[in-house]
Amino acid sequence: MSYSPELYPQLMQHGFSRFAGTFADGQAADNKLELDHRSLSQNQNLLTTVVANICELAEPYHPDFVIGVPNGATNLAVAVAKNMRQEVYSPHLAKDDATKLIDYKTEADRDMIAFLGRGILIEDVLNRRRTTRKVLQLAELGPKICAVIGVFDRSVPAERLPVDKPTHALVHQKIPATIGNKNSRFWRYAL
Repeated sequence: MSYSPELYPQLMQHGFSRFAGTFADGQAADNKLELDHRSLSQNQNLLTTVVANICELAEPYHPDFVIGVPNGATNLAVAVAKNMRQEVYSPHLAKDDATKLIDYKTEADRDMIAFLGRGILIEDVLNRRRTTRKVLQLAELGPKICAVIGVFDRSVPAERLPVDKPTHALVHQKIPATIGNKNSRFWRYAL
């Protein structure tokens, strides 16, 4: 079920593709879904709709900040912060490509989190929740996050790791990491 049913085909047409590799969590995959700010900005109407819908989900939490899971959702979080009704800050996280460790991009970002109250964690594509959990384990940040909002949740419920925060997505559609079947309905969207 989707928060915005009309978004499913648009997001799939925009970001779904064949792929031979592994996801960020090490899971082998034959497809991927790229919905970061950079790829969404190629379709300004779609980006505007996504940001507006995330803002609508975030507003009831009255956040002081929104922060993106690095690296895919960082700029998306900035766009959400700029479009919220109230003033919302957007500190940054960074992921070390070699070690996959996540930390604050700068000391100023760490200091901002210490100063601020409630936050929303933005994710581009939710899957097994490993990266989301890494972010929530940052001692200063985790307790301040009141909800996780993703653009697309492609997870298979049995494979999800638990996250102790309310988790929302604009679109929910189970898409296995390895589809295999060349006649699968998903492949019609492949770029």
